[in-house]
Amino acid sequence: MLVDRMHLQYRQNLRHWSQWVPVITLPILVLNALALTLWNLDWIRTLFIILCIADALGGLSGFYYHLCGVGQRVDGYRLQNFLVGPPIILPLMVTALSALGLLAVYWGGIV
Repeated sequence: MLVDRMHLQYRQNLRHWSQWVPVITLPILVLNALALTLWNLDWIRTLFIILCIADALGGLSGFYYHLCGVGQRVDGYRLQNFLVGPPIILPLMVTALSALGLLAVYWGGIV
């Protein structure tokens, strides 16, 4: 997913600062999740929860930016622009994965 994120953001030359959010935060979240599976420490868990909340909010804002990006293309919100424009599903996927991470932490009885 990281390679896909970097490729898609690189195509747009990282024009807006918010395009760096998934490129920087997702690898940190993955490393933190791996550390949490190896060492179940309180500070790692707290950092994981903070990162999941931040990535979920970043995914929602990314959905907004991607949806606006589709509308800025020629002819606006037509099916063709949804196919060739910025992928609106990818930021929602980041939000869903972050929400699943939070669900795993709170429902799994880890907290």
